[in-house]
Formats: sequence, structure tokens, C-alpha cells
Amino acid sequence: GLHRCLGDRGARRALVMLLHRPALVRSVFDTLALVAHGPATRILATSDTAIGIPYDPQQASRTLDSLGWRRGSDGLRSRGKTPLAFSLMVPSSSASRMKLAVLLQEQWRKAGANVRIEPLELNAFGSRMDSRKFESLVNAWHIDPTPSKVREEWASSEIKKGGYNAASYSSPAFDAVIDSAVKEMNPDRSVALYRRAYRLLTEDAPAMWLY
Repeated sequence: GLHRCLGDRGARRALVMLLHRPALVRSVFDTLALVAHGPATRILATSDTAIGIPYDPQQASRTLDSLGWRRGSDGLRSRGKTPLAFSLMVPSSSASRMKLAVLLQEQWRKAGANVRIEPLELNAFGSRMDSRKFESLVNAWHIDPTPSKVREEWASSEIKKGGYNAASYSSPAFDAVIDSAVKEMNPDRSVALYRRAYRLLTEDAPAMWLY
């Protein structure tokens, strides 16, 4: 079933809005990394640095309030008896991802979300990811330099066991647009379709692209 807060599009978008990604990336990588905009690296012609949910902590706070996630006397949010809480799985062998996890936890705690970091050795991390036994995770993808590879991580056909869509993201609209982009022979039209698919994906916030 859907996670009590991460299963809600509005709550996910608010959690993304709370993070100032340029500061996060600078803290961990100094000038050695760029902020990511959606699922395509900047080396691809389809990349679009204009997409993404903007940093807006005030709006995020209003959204969480409107969804019933209210702050208690301890500063943490809950809806009725359900706390705004989830675990964040991280491979302990990755120093940069461990550092990112601590920064994410800190930023979200300030906004009232109680995030528990779950460090795992790499094999355990991979096995939990493959069997979809996690609430959220800090992952890193190495994709082939072809735009069609975005389907591997995000198409609903890849939710199946052995597929790469670990987040189990499913959107008929995204699937349809990405399929059209892959089949389109005209390069300009193909790029426009890919960008439309990236926009649908980032607006749904099944993930947040960091670097």
C-alpha cells in the first residue's frame, strides 16, 4: 500500500520544496558537482535545466498544514496520531551519500518531518532496494548516455521484480509521452517530448534529483 505521507503527491512535493539543493550540493561536493534537474544529465540534448520544483519553504509549510500535517509542541508534524516520519536508506560505504542523508534529515526536521537514517552495507542496500523493502533511499544512477534509458528507472513496466523502477512509480501519462519520445524520428520533436515527460515526472516528485 501507499506510504502514509510519501504516497501523497502534495506531501512529496512539499518535502522537495523544503530543500535548498544548491546549498546541499555545495556542502557535500564543493564545486565538483552540479545540481540535477530531473532524470537526464546535462550531457544529453534532452536535458532541461528549467524544470523542477522550486525551493519554497513557506509554500511547503502551508501545503503540509493544508494536508493536515500539523506541528506539535515538539515542533514535529503529525496528522492525528500519525507522525510525519519515514526512514531514509543509505549505503554506508558512500561517504557523500551518508553526508547528504544527514543534511536532508536536518533540513526536514526543521520543517517538522522526523526522518530516520538507515545506513546499510552495499549488498543489504541493493537487496532491500530490489525487493522494494524501503520507505525512501539515497540512490545514485549510472545511466547509458542515451535518453531512452530514462524508461528503465521510471516506466511502470519496470516495477516488476528485476526491473529498475525501485520507487514503483506508475504514471500512464509519463509512460505514453516517453514511448512517443522514443519512437519519434524527428529529433526536435523527440527532444520536446522527452522534456514533457521529464516535467511530468519531476512534478509528481517520486524522487528528487540532487546532483
